[in-house]
Amino acid sequence: MGRIPAGLLMGIALATASCGESTTELGGDALTREEALALIEVAMGQGFTVEGDVTGGDEVLTPEGATLQFMAPCTRGGMVAVDAQAGFVGGPGSQNPDGGGVRLEATLVHSDCTETHAGTGFVFTLDGAPDLDVTIELLYSENFAPTISGSLAGTVRWATEDGRSGSCSVDIRIEPLDDPGALLGLAISGQACSAQIMESFSATGLF
Repeated sequence: MGRIPAGLLMGIALATASCGESTTELGGDALTREEALALIEVAMGQGFTVEGDVTGGDEVLTPEGATLQFMAPCTRGGMVAVDAQAGFVGGPGSQNPDGGGVRLEATLVHSDCTETHAGTGFVFTLDGAPDLDVTIELLYSENFAPTISGSLAGTVRWATEDGRSGSCSVDIRIEPLDDPGALLGLAISGQACSAQIMESFSATGLF
């Protein structure tokens, strides 16, 4: 089993936007807004929270960070290929000279990957068209206050158990939200499967 915590953060961010029942027209058949955002959570979660054995692992560690490539099984069949690079950011000479953090860049390529969304029970089969690209940067200031920024972009083909199918394009940005009363604030904007997203999320304590 392998885990990359950034996937959990992305899942939390997208979960805050998973409301509403308006029908979304996509490339192909239709999904509700709830289905569209559940699909993105499934696509991201499988790449970053892997249950089971991975194959073809190729990990390179350097003082500057790490590169990791592997194929992971999806829980109901199929695979997802993950190509990720993580490195340290901040410190002297940077925009955050008194702090530091980690930057993660990853590409996910799904191949007949079938998963069930934990919150709704929706089942999706995903294929890269060609892939999803994610970037997440976690920074700490000199007083250890965290900020998170990042993006998610790309396209996947999808199919549901009831025979619907289509393609889903994603273009999402995550930016720090200035909330003096919160330990961590995020602003999420963009679109997922043609569903417009503009939400905020604040945490007053540790997850």
